[in-house]
Amino acid sequence: MKRITFILITLLLGVLIFVPGVWADRGEMAAANVLAANGRTAEAIRAYENLVSQGMDDANLYFNLGNAYYQNGELGRAILNYRRAEQLSPRDPDIQHNLARARGQAPDQFTPAPDTIVAIFLADTADWLTMNETAVLTLLLWTVLCVAIFVVRQLGHGRRRTLLKYSLLPLALLFLLSAFTLGSRLHTANTLKQAVVVAQVADVYAGPGTQYGGDFQLHDGAEVALYQTRGDWAQIGAPRIGHHFGAGIGGGRLHYQAV
Repeated sequence: MKRITFILITLLLGVLIFVPGVWADRGEMAAANVLAANGRTAEAIRAYENLVSQGMDDANLYFNLGNAYYQNGELGRAILNYRRAEQLSPRDPDIQHNLARARGQAPDQFTPAPDTIVAIFLADTADWLTMNETAVLTLLLWTVLCVAIFVVRQLGHGRRRTLLKYSLLPLALLFLLSAFTLGSRLHTANTLKQAVVVAQVADVYAGPGTQYGGDFQLHDGAEVALYQTRGDWAQIGAPRIGHHFGAGIGGGRLHYQAV
């Protein structure tokens, strides 16, 4: 009884601590929305960015921030935040519409080269399921598979046991596919970052220094793959493909933000 009381008190304290913070965040975002609706775009951006800096991770927040940057003429930062919103809510049609509109105005348009079937499959999966949803699906399939195996072991010989036994194979294949997708997406997220250029012009060089030469430039809104950074330099490539089109971007300071 004492243990149950302790657990209930702990949960209650957690709710009392967590809920006011949630309401505070929502109240601040509502206030930022009012600023944006009244045309006070710069103030709205500061309010939204303040919520981001506080750790609020919400698709609506990034979507509204992207809209504010778009209205302010900052295309790169608009695309950046639309993409962050897309990662949290990939099936939202408003996010997809605004992201496509902003991308269509970017000066640098890249057509990804043909990729492997696995890479295409993972990209299509990311367009439909978030990372958390993929993890939940994998866990659910694992749980169902374990329960099914347990039931088969408990049943005696008979038709029901045979039918259930044959159903284990497709269930196991679905679990393995989901687990492979989750593992591959986690690996990609940790090894290959995506970034968006947020400067009006960013110079691209053949190496991490102006001595390497090169007359290539990227402009506000360009989306690139980010391989590694060295000081104020970033090694980049074309989005979603492994072919490098430059090894250094910027010069003096970084001109991009990671998605």
